[in-house]
Formats: sequence, C-alpha cells, structure tokens
Amino acid sequence: MYKVKENDVYQFRYKDTSDIFEPYHCFDGTLIAEETNSGIIFKDTYWRGSDGRCFKIDEAFEKGEMKFLCNFGDVDEIDKSQTKYYDTGDIIHLRIHAGYRDRYFINKGTKRSKEAMLSYCRDKINDAKSDIRMAEREMLRYKEKREEVQNGNTDIYI
Repeated sequence: MYKVKENDVYQFRYKDTSDIFEPYHCFDGTLIAEETNSGIIFKDTYWRGSDGRCFKIDEAFEKGEMKFLCNFGDVDEIDKSQTKYYDTGDIIHLRIHAGYRDRYFINKGTKRSKEAMLSYCRDKINDAKSDIRMAEREMLRYKEKREEVQNGNTDIYI
C-alpha cells in the first residue's frame, strides 16, 4: 500500500497520544526505513539500535502523521558550516538523539544559492556594524572611567 524504500526518512508525529504515557520520551520522531529479514521497518533515530522504537510500515502510517523528508540515497550530507550556501528550503536538517546530534543534507545536484549567500553576507555586515557600535560605546564608557580615575576617584567600578 505504501511505497517505502530502504533509507527513506520520515518525520513522525503521533495522531493520538491519549493512551500513551510520555510518547516522546527517548523518541526523536525521525524514522528511517531499514531492511530486515521480515521486510522493511521504520526505526527511530533516538537510540538507533535494537533498543530504539520501531514500527512496521502500516503501523507507522496508522499511528502517526508521516512527512517524507528524503531518501539517504538521493542526498549529500553537508557540514553545518556549509548551510549558508543554500536556500533554507533546500536543506534537510535532522535532529538526532533529542537534538544532541544534528545532520544536514541537500538533494544531490543542488546548486549554491546566490540569494542565500548574499543574505549571509548582509547578516555578517550588520553583525559587524553592531559590534562596532557596541565597541564605540564601551570605548566611551572606559574613557569616562579613566578620566574619573585620573581626577582622583578610585571608588568607582571599572
């Protein structure tokens, strides 16, 4: 019924949690399709080993809202520092083990985005301007403190 391939990655959210105690405890909700002797199953990324939560394909679609993210065969992994080169819509961000580990992917063949790179440069320029303004204010403050100390006031905090 569902066309799921090995290494498909889905975002999973329970449809109904009324009968489940702490449904998201030790559970990322990022499911990866894995081939087993009995067919494909979904494994959650939180533990990713035999202790992790697993679902049969029909069970996952029945119990949860499933959003397809990617297939690992169709994407290239990139370092977080490389995300500035791509549009946010082209980046697949997986938070694994409750966000203690982040992985970033782009579809194979995705080209760098001129707009994303210009936006990054604008942000860095604005950050630098803000840093300059803060440094100028701090410089003025310490010049005033220096003047007070030169005038004999050693009771001030510097």
